[in-house]
Amino acid sequence: MHIRFQDAGPEPDFDALARFCGAASSPQRLRLLYAIARGVTTVSELAKWVGLTTTAVSAHLGELRSLGLFQSRRIHPHHEWRLALEHPNFQRLQLALPEIFGSLH
Repeated sequence: MHIRFQDAGPEPDFDALARFCGAASSPQRLRLLYAIARGVTTVSELAKWVGLTTTAVSAHLGELRSLGLFQSRRIHPHHEWRLALEHPNFQRLQLALPEIFGSLH
């Protein structure tokens, strides 16, 4: 039996999808997403909440920001982090993981 694929246009960017899935596969990163969805916003708050060092939290946040899942702004002396609700990657992740985000709008 042969399976024939219909031409649905160009192939997805599998490298980008793999980076996205890899970033979302870390329990620590999911905890950060969960914490920020509930209003924990600074690296030091996040480090306490998830039980990581501020250096580790910063590294995880940088990876997630590079995928468009977070935005940050500097409020001296800290960065305030929030979910990038309008970014397509965040919207995909929200659909895939509703137990993390609940009904954010």
